[in-house]
Amino acid sequence: MVGVGRVRKRDRGDRPWTVSVALPGSILSNAQSEVLRTYVAGSVARTLAIFEVDEVVVFDDSAEDKPSDDTLELLLKYLETPQYLRRHLFPMEARLRNVGLLNPLDAPHHLREREYLRWREGVVVEHGFKRGGQGSSSWNSFRGHEENRLRNTIESNFADVGWREPVHFGGKKERIGTRVTIDFGSCPNRPIKDGMLTGRDEPRRSAGLYWGYRVRRAGKLSTVFENCPFKSGYDFVVGTSERGRSVEDANLSVGPFRHLLVVFGGVKGIEHAASVDEVLVERGIGEDVSTGEIFDEYVNT
Repeated sequence: MVGVGRVRKRDRGDRPWTVSVALPGSILSNAQSEVLRTYVAGSVARTLAIFEVDEVVVFDDSAEDKPSDDTLELLLKYLETPQYLRRHLFPMEARLRNVGLLNPLDAPHHLREREYLRWREGVVVEHGFKRGGQGSSSWNSFRGHEENRLRNTIESNFADVGWREPVHFGGKKERIGTRVTIDFGSCPNRPIKDGMLTGRDEPRRSAGLYWGYRVRRAGKLSTVFENCPFKSGYDFVVGTSERGRSVEDANLSVGPFRHLLVVFGGVKGIEHAASVDEVLVERGIGEDVSTGEIFDEYVNT
């Protein structure tokens, strides 16, 4: 069972606010090998988890889409996913070849088989699925991703949550292969058979538990703001640049917020990201207007 200290660390009451981070995929560009690129992405993922970031936005700060944008997005998604769900969601490929070298995030939602909380992450599976079993519903056959494309048109109300047997969840059926969050109503002390489908943000909202980060892909810098998933948008935005003011400035303050966004530039800085964004260029950003004007605070970290 999960240790008492670990539960106390996570159970801190409700947390209605969120923190988002935006950064360009080009941060991997200076890494000279697949191993180093994996390590960089792993360091980013671990930092996001340590500081309990809820959303990370990967944007493009180059004139054209770069493979590094796709690579960073893939690695961050993979590392955020609980280990027992990864084979469901990610076919093995060259860019994931070195992920085994990284330390686990050990985030609260990365539960081991005999660790128990009220919620668990799962993936919708067919009825009769068994981990390590034999036959059409076994783990080995399920991980064939070509076959999964056909199965993903089928709906089910069973989910693999890392236990030997899948759990049945109430509510509407979901497509096989969909990631879901299951609410067991209370913290179980053993695997149980039934739960309810709930929102992925529910552990954070109702119990203050950090439940991982979502990864969103954006185009250029301006689309980071335009495609915000929150209805009210980001209500406080911080940009980071060597041209910003020092974080030790006594007048620097982060005002009250519900959805905070912190934007990091790549090797060439946020100013470069703005200069290759046609939308921002048309608004005069970088020439007539300082890049810092698009942020509530512009800081040198």
